[in-house]
Amino acid sequence: MDSSLPNSLKHIISNVEYYGPSLFHLATDIVTSFIFQEPSQLSSLQDNGLTDVLMHALFKKDIPAARDVLASLPNIFSSLCLNARGLENFMEYKPFHKFFRIFLISKYLPTMIRRRGTIYGTASSLGTAVNKFIIQHVSLRTEVMKSIITLLEQLVELGNNPQYSCQKPESLPLTITNRNVEENNRDSSVDEDDDEDDKTLSNENKSEDETVS
Repeated sequence: MDSSLPNSLKHIISNVEYYGPSLFHLATDIVTSFIFQEPSQLSSLQDNGLTDVLMHALFKKDIPAARDVLASLPNIFSSLCLNARGLENFMEYKPFHKFFRIFLISKYLPTMIRRRGTIYGTASSLGTAVNKFIIQHVSLRTEVMKSIITLLEQLVELGNNPQYSCQKPESLPLTITNRNVEENNRDSSVDEDDDEDDKTLSNENKSEDETVS
């Protein structure tokens, strides 16, 4: 990865507040794809500080609340840990505690909900990706499991806290629009016309019966 590309990627990744989650995801995807295609070049990215900028954006700042970003996190983690230096730097950030915290923060919850028409939601995809990650990096399995246990304990604590409760959303009020009124008026007019036709037909039949008599 030569020329000015690493510096451009560092600039985008470190300024996610300005560039937004979409560009952030594209920038991190470029880094991840390059590392997986050229694992021997990971040390050069570490030397120019690109991996440090990426880890700082993920673990020292707020992770963008976007489906694509969240779903790509385990893949990013895996790419950063492909050599001993990267693994050591990665663990210095205590990454799993920060990662599993997203399941308890309200702003991330909408991104976890499965979209209509899709088979798997973000949460399910994340679970599968984390499982794959700890299979590839067996040495990190203990730390991952500790963080999962901590997450479960926090969930139990929240569930037992009377300050928090789950409620069904209130029913939305019925909104009557002009279109609804027009459609109702049109239906009423059609019904009235049908009634008039029925009355006319009934009178005609009655007249015919009187004539025959």
